[in-house]
Amino acid sequence: MNLIPKVKQLEIFDGFLTDKVICFDEKNVDGRLATALKKLPCDSAGARLDIRITGDQAGNGANVKDMISDVDETYELCISEDHIDICAAAPAGAFYAIQTLRQLFREEQVPCLCIKDKPDFSHRGFYHDVTRGRIQTVETIKKLIDDMAYYKLNSLQLYVEHVFEFEETKELWSSFGYLTKAEIREIDDYCRENFIDFIPSLSTFGHLYDLLEQPKYKHLQVLKEYETIPNFWHARMRHHTIDPLRSESIEVVKSLIDQ
Repeated sequence: MNLIPKVKQLEIFDGFLTDKVICFDEKNVDGRLATALKKLPCDSAGARLDIRITGDQAGNGANVKDMISDVDETYELCISEDHIDICAAAPAGAFYAIQTLRQLFREEQVPCLCIKDKPDFSHRGFYHDVTRGRIQTVETIKKLIDDMAYYKLNSLQLYVEHVFEFEETKELWSSFGYLTKAEIREIDDYCRENFIDFIPSLSTFGHLYDLLEQPKYKHLQVLKEYETIPNFWHARMRHHTIDPLRSESIEVVKSLIDQ
């Protein structure tokens, strides 16, 4: 079995899960966990799956924005021929147990076993730049989030420069495209459904080439006088920095952050 990431403890017993199909009581499961379970084959005749949350976050809809500790992400997954039991201190741990189960279901047969697992790191992130090249759709980013959840990553940083719905770059929208505020909220909600902390990333000193090339803001460049050169990438690296000594620069940056 090739489980990613590798689990901490794995004990295999005689026998196999009779059929790779589950049934569970949706009324007694956190909504996010129910959504994750539905990515597995489900049928009323399948193996009964029970989830027990033992910690203080046992209530339905626990807030993923709260700080998550290693204990919260600890889980135990036990499989017999006709029953699957998940025990976790918090919904996040149960969610990762489900991801492990999804990986086990890739096997031709799922052995009877018991897994005890916890993450090596509290923060397991992916840093994604959507500024270079074609702007990705929300659906594409959701597919990325699905993959992150499957491999138990819990933090997504989305880097933008001019490709967000900033008032300062609205004249660039038709040329480059952009992500709207509503789309960012949709991504944030989808991250929450997958126990992922969504973190916006914005340059506030350098990497502001497209904003600063606009006539309205060109005077805020650190490099005041230069000749346009044919090497586009070289030009970007030389002329992307905003002048921090100007109060107007500070106001522009503050506006970007507020938005």
